[in-house]
Amino acid sequence: MIVLDIIATILTLYSFLILFRIIMTWLPDHSFGRPQELIGRAVDPYLDVFRRTRLLRIGYVDASPVLGIILLYVVIDVLRSVSVTGTISLGLVLGMFVLRAGNALVFLLGILLLVTVIRLVMLLANARANRFTMVLDQLLQPIAYRAAMRLAGHRFRTYTHALGLTAALNLVAVIGGSFVVRGLATLLLQMPI
Repeated sequence: MIVLDIIATILTLYSFLILFRIIMTWLPDHSFGRPQELIGRAVDPYLDVFRRTRLLRIGYVDASPVLGIILLYVVIDVLRSVSVTGTISLGLVLGMFVLRAGNALVFLLGILLLVTVIRLVMLLANARANRFTMVLDQLLQPIAYRAAMRLAGHRFRTYTHALGLTAALNLVAVIGGSFVVRGLATLLLQMPI
């Protein structure tokens, strides 16, 4: 089963290239010349498969690389498990997928919770608007208003109220989501098929 470990290691290194490629695109002057071109040639065909999914784009945020990395790590987890146990099952594959995808979702909701709380504190402290707050508001306003409309209908009055409701909802989702992901993954991993 050494071959499976080698493949898993290669895929892990490939995932680091994907992360490096993503980080390079975040930098203001992301012209790194030949290395960037080589990394782009290596990872862009894989990422392009996920970029075609419009559901993974929400405003300025493109979550398609997240799905690509999740699937890559599911394959890595399955290869490593098969290398150790010598068996594979549908429950193993589904359990690994639920675990990786669920943990990624809970992590992203946690980041959203943190950003929401930061902006809420800034509003409550009457902090002056600046470029940072404008960027946060571009990201948070659609999410906060949508969440507040679903939770409170027209009873919420301000953006601050909408952020408070969104933060509370995110907190519940992060805590509850962690338990649900672990429980469901455990059940799937124990499936005999």
